[in-house]
Amino acid sequence: MTKNHSDISLEPITANNRAAYLRFEEGFASVLSPFMSRLHPNRHEEYQLRTEQNLLRWFYILADGKRIGSIWLEKDAAEDNSAVLGLFLFEEAYRAGGIGETVINRILAEQKDSLNIDEVILRVRVTNPRGIRCYEKCGFREVGRGIGHTGVVGIEMRKRLE
Repeated sequence: MTKNHSDISLEPITANNRAAYLRFEEGFASVLSPFMSRLHPNRHEEYQLRTEQNLLRWFYILADGKRIGSIWLEKDAAEDNSAVLGLFLFEEAYRAGGIGETVINRILAEQKDSLNIDEVILRVRVTNPRGIRCYEKCGFREVGRGIGHTGVVGIEMRKRLE
């Protein structure tokens, strides 16, 4: 596993590489269900249109020459000044060591202006303490708790962008 986070990169998900994502998703859905409710953006089947409408930025996370996960920012409407963050790391070996923190900070820095956002929202399950710590390190703060549509208690976290 890479220790050099400068080797971590983001690859846009496109029509040419999306099929691979669907295979990843199928393979990891049951393993990751204790940690997250969804493994892709809302309305992901419309990702090309949503990207063109400036509502979605969706990337593979690359490390050690392979795709190890994905990260996305999505908005409901173009005029929204906030976006929802999603993060999905496929393999256990890459869920430690600061990779999540690296890619979160990178996508926020690289996409803040193009999406015209000043706040990012995420939801994380209370049963995912590693994820919660990662988000806190990135500057997210808890703003509420509730039971989601899956029946699992989640935490809503927010971060103001400067």
